[in-house]
Amino acid sequence: MSGKVVGLRQATERPLRIAKTVAVGAAVVVVVGGVAMVVVAARHRAERRSLKRRFKQAVDAAASPVKATREAAHALDKSLEEARQKLRAELREELKKELAKDERPLGQRLLTTALRSAASAAVPIVIKQLEQRMSQPGAGNGKAKDSAT
Repeated sequence: MSGKVVGLRQATERPLRIAKTVAVGAAVVVVVGGVAMVVVAARHRAERRSLKRRFKQAVDAAASPVKATREAAHALDKSLEEARQKLRAELREELKKELAKDERPLGQRLLTTALRSAASAAVPIVIKQLEQRMSQPGAGNGKAKDSAT
């Protein structure tokens, strides 16, 4: 029986060795491929940013100014639209936060807002009337005729 076990063990060693080699090879290919992709992307980015590439773009723009103007306008519109979208998203988030803070019914919130604005408009008028009453002679007597006016 032990001879049979030894034979089976020897029979499985070769496929295991092959599988291990294939796994290591696949891992190496993945790592090397990833590094190669990073290097190629870095080269392309460097080429786009290089002086030679910018000079070529300037020459192309000078050769066809209408096309260059159209492309610049399109790029500007695109960047403006992206900025608008970003600002709108931020505004939505802030509004959600504000609405989450105030959980009162809409009617109550509207009344509170209206009363607050009316009160802020009425405060200077009330202060002026109080100052006038305080400056009148006999303001501290507590006479009935002051309360009637």
